[in-house]
Amino acid sequence: MSLFPNLYMNTSSKITIEQILKARDMRAEKQRQFICEYGLPLISFTLNIAGEIKNSPLIEFLFMCGVEKIREFPFEIKYEEVHSEETGPVAYFVFNGDAGIIKNKAVELEESEETFRLFDIDVIDKDFKKLSRESTRKCLICDNMAQVCARSRAHGLDTIKEKTQELLISFASKKLAYYAQCALYDEVHTTPKAGLVDENNSGSHTDMDIAAFEKSIAVLGSYFEKIALVSMREHEKEPQTLMKHLREIGIEAENAMLEVTNGVNTHKGLIYSLGLLIADIGGILMGLPTRLSLLASVGMKDAFDKAKNSPETHGEMQYSRCGAKGIRGEAQGGFKTAKEASKILSEYKKTLDKNTAQALTLVEIMKVLEDTNVLHRGGMEALSFMRMSAEKIASADIDKRLSMIKKLDDEFIKRNISPGGCADTLALAIFLDLFTQKHYYL
Repeated sequence: MSLFPNLYMNTSSKITIEQILKARDMRAEKQRQFICEYGLPLISFTLNIAGEIKNSPLIEFLFMCGVEKIREFPFEIKYEEVHSEETGPVAYFVFNGDAGIIKNKAVELEESEETFRLFDIDVIDKDFKKLSRESTRKCLICDNMAQVCARSRAHGLDTIKEKTQELLISFASKKLAYYAQCALYDEVHTTPKAGLVDENNSGSHTDMDIAAFEKSIAVLGSYFEKIALVSMREHEKEPQTLMKHLREIGIEAENAMLEVTNGVNTHKGLIYSLGLLIADIGGILMGLPTRLSLLASVGMKDAFDKAKNSPETHGEMQYSRCGAKGIRGEAQGGFKTAKEASKILSEYKKTLDKNTAQALTLVEIMKVLEDTNVLHRGGMEALSFMRMSAEKIASADIDKRLSMIKKLDDEFIKRNISPGGCADTLALAIFLDLFTQKHYYL
């Protein structure tokens, strides 16, 4: 299977009718080749995208979600091939199953939600015949038959293009918010974690538990979706203007979190950091290069001046005392620690179950992160103890590490150490790993 190119290198370009016809001939040849080789039914999957631009990061995002859905069909996949071309992404699946049943599954998928009307899932039987739909496709704009509206040009190309873009942005926003909620859920349920809320205990916290985190996660989804929507719809605006809007959403999200948790701060840091990461990905999906450092730098000087002169939060106090920049510094640096942790997590998952991989990745983060929450609770002595303990665990035999984390949890509770910044970084790493796993880029 060929993987997609790096998303940052992906550019949208107009194509000609000659390119479209050539791509169609190439697909037909591929279909014939696979059926001859395997003697089994074949799916040829593309997207129905109106206009002269057939591929973009945003289009590929929807396409790869479709690929994931097709992989879930209840048939053995004998062969799979995925490509990204200027004329549009395309995937081939050779299934060991009945072509009629496969076609029914394909139609069910195409009709399961509005955005999936853009899916074009052809099923070709082993006798080379393409199976037809029993039901007719509906128009993107109205409930009439798509063929009727197309022949009469009832809506016009610009209207269809605008509707397509709206569907793509809406779908991507919901999906990014879903990935964010999954990352937050996986982080809090990762067990064991030293000094942190997990399935064993509440760590060094007396005011929060898993239930509080889950309430917060449930309410934050709609705000992450808003952040994604704004970042895509306003992607052409200057970072200062965009960040003003994003901050307003962030404040709304924080207030909603505090309301459902009875005033407990479960995710304030992640509303900022995960929201910033989602906003950057939103811009990338619209064809921009990464602007993470630029977005993070907006208002940074004023924020640090305030932290130095009149600190209020724990993070601001640590900057005032010892110059620790905390999550703002991580964001300005492009979340390098989280990105490196996501690679470590991916490697761990090759041989370990998800929970163990995440628990051990947290240890790797604890080795290097300047966690302002740890500094607030115990100063440099606590930070040094955390790093030294993490180094010891990371160098031990892998089958002993979880039991060592459990013992460290007891010690952290005694010392009132809670590596909340490390936990936030783990959530970012899980989010990045999930996004990369599903879409092959970043």
